[in-house]
Amino acid sequence: MRVLLTAEGLWSDTGGGQSLYRDWIADSLEIEFFALAPVDQIDAVRQHSSLRVTWIPLDRVHRDGVRERPLENMAAQPIGSMSGMEDIVTLHFDIAAAVAGMHFDVVDVPDYLPLGGLIPSAIRSFGATFDRHAISVHGALSESIAGGWVPGVDPSTIRRCEAWHYAAADVRYGISETYLAARDRIAQTHSVVLDLPVRRITPKLDANLMDASMGAQRGPDLCFVGRQEKWKGPDLFVEFASRLPRGLFSSVRIVGPAVGAGDRSSQDRLHDMARGRQLSVAFESVSHDRIDDWYRTGRKIVMLPSRHDSFNLVSLEALFSGCPIVLSRDTGAADYLKKHLPTLPFAAASTNDAAAYLVVASNSAGSITSAPVTLTVLVPPSITAQ
Repeated sequence: MRVLLTAEGLWSDTGGGQSLYRDWIADSLEIEFFALAPVDQIDAVRQHSSLRVTWIPLDRVHRDGVRERPLENMAAQPIGSMSGMEDIVTLHFDIAAAVAGMHFDVVDVPDYLPLGGLIPSAIRSFGATFDRHAISVHGALSESIAGGWVPGVDPSTIRRCEAWHYAAADVRYGISETYLAARDRIAQTHSVVLDLPVRRITPKLDANLMDASMGAQRGPDLCFVGRQEKWKGPDLFVEFASRLPRGLFSSVRIVGPAVGAGDRSSQDRLHDMARGRQLSVAFESVSHDRIDDWYRTGRKIVMLPSRHDSFNLVSLEALFSGCPIVLSRDTGAADYLKKHLPTLPFAAASTNDAAAYLVVASNSAGSITSAPVTLTVLVPPSITAQ
């Protein structure tokens, strides 16, 4: 079977969607995968990527000065939700031109491409053929815009495009039962819920991988991990961390790429927010191939106060690497953990309940030992422990 993956950044980006794709590629030896990389980076990608993928050079021949990352820039537009649509359309035609004359059994399009429904038609117009159009459900761009850094942007036009794309696909699939059910109720469709790959549901707790130099006298680090999209709650993380006693944690860390936030970057906004609260925050970047080791080095608590999230694989990655977490109830992962892995050290709370996050984080800081196999989270009766 030949599958074309149209998602961007599979060779470099950090995120749950990219992680899921990478695991799927590794586990599906019977499938021949094709993916796209910028023409000016294709040699480096082919040389350094460990993915079992045939890389196709993507030449932005229709760009004419269009920005390099149209989705990111559309989400940051201060005026008008359609102002970045031209960028998206040209990207889709460039994808089609890159695969001209080829045949695929499946063309896989992520749902965060709001005009993804154009890709199948564009591909056919360039002489390529395929049998099935599949949508991988990660989270719609309209939701990111509605909950983004720039207020007042109307996502209604993009939502209509997304609804058309969702209904037109032959297959829709994802890992979040909660999120897929909500989308199917709106679109009157049926989606396939995938089991997580074995490596995602087998905890990899290993005391020997912990940094032995981290003694119990030193407090753990309090960490946010993920893209700095506002709906993922990095600003809530800064707010909650600023209310905790400064001596409770060794450091406060935000790990993940910045995103556009109007006329500034999200990191600039978060830095100013932390400085206004006399909170020292370290901003870091950790590649996807190093993140497991990063989790296991030292003692960490991961706080993920997403306003909404279709799943949030970061929560599982952290847990399986020995880090207790406190996460938002408004994530697919909270439901998944409660149903399938209730004994792991996590607690879920509403993002409207700052006290819940603070109490869990405080108690966790006092109860964690250096060995991940004995991690515990102490939760008072006022918080629902999962």
